[in-house]
Amino acid sequence: MEIKITDAAAVKVRELLDKQGRPDDGLRVGIQGGGCSGFTYVMDFDAGPKDDDQVFRGSGEVQVFVDRKSLIYMDGTEIDYVDELHGAGFKFRNPNADSTCGCGESFSI
Repeated sequence: MEIKITDAAAVKVRELLDKQGRPDDGLRVGIQGGGCSGFTYVMDFDAGPKDDDQVFRGSGEVQVFVDRKSLIYMDGTEIDYVDELHGAGFKFRNPNADSTCGCGESFSI
């Protein structure tokens, strides 16, 4: 099982961690029920992995922590950071998603 984080996303995560004075922390990602399509992505910073986490690494040694339950639905997902005319933010490309909502914040499997 794998989660990929693009260089652009890793740079942004590193920037945010450094700005918050948390250079040794990592990015926790997962899913929860909700949104207009059934599941929504959640992100936060965390000091380290929990017992049931898988740990993935991006460029700049950015760590990504994903709990095993979320990983079932997120296997193969790429986390990117985009800065476009319509706004900037993290974008998930999940090969397991059957559909996503119009805003891209939730998905169904």
